[in-house]
Amino acid sequence: MNTSVPRPAAAGDAGFTLVEMLVALCVTALISGLLSAALVQLRPMSRIMQVSGDKRELIAAADYLERLLHASRRLPLLQVDRQEKRLFEGSATEIRMVAVTSAGTRQPSLRDIDLILEKTQTGARLVQIDRPRRLPPQPGRSVIILSDVETAGFSYFHPALDGNPGYWSPVWNDPNRLPAAVRLVLSASRSGRQITEERLVLLPRYADLVAE
Repeated sequence: MNTSVPRPAAAGDAGFTLVEMLVALCVTALISGLLSAALVQLRPMSRIMQVSGDKRELIAAADYLERLLHASRRLPLLQVDRQEKRLFEGSATEIRMVAVTSAGTRQPSLRDIDLILEKTQTGARLVQIDRPRRLPPQPGRSVIILSDVETAGFSYFHPALDGNPGYWSPVWNDPNRLPAAVRLVLSASRSGRQITEERLVLLPRYADLVAE
């Protein structure tokens, strides 16, 4: 009668030991923890990058408006609906002035500029209308500076005069002077967040005085 004696399994045929299984589980848990921590850190970074991208849009619009205000000139508006000549008109949502600017590919020239906050079905947009300084009045060119904006507000600094202190006002109605400075506030909602950009712009004459 043949009897077979069981032989020990070869080293290559052996399964995982309990210690090896525990080590593998620990390594897997460690890797999962590191990946989870990385993902948690990436979420706020993604939100910051998105907000930064949306913020750049407002910064670019504010930069453009600042340059345009710096280019204003102390000249009477041609297309003012009244007998009285005015150098500058301003309200909380509109500005009318004369500035040196270019239309398309043309060389810079003096033009009457309107900055208007227009209401739309979904909110508002900031529009620039510039007209050549010719008589009879010429049709204007309209350009959207910033779309889907909630607020485009302007206020004006009245300089000290005859011993009276200077002050800020939401309206500029002095026919013979430019404001010393214009404060502009742009506000928009992007990706469910409120984004705001503010600027304080000195107009040319007063900017030169400060520089001196």
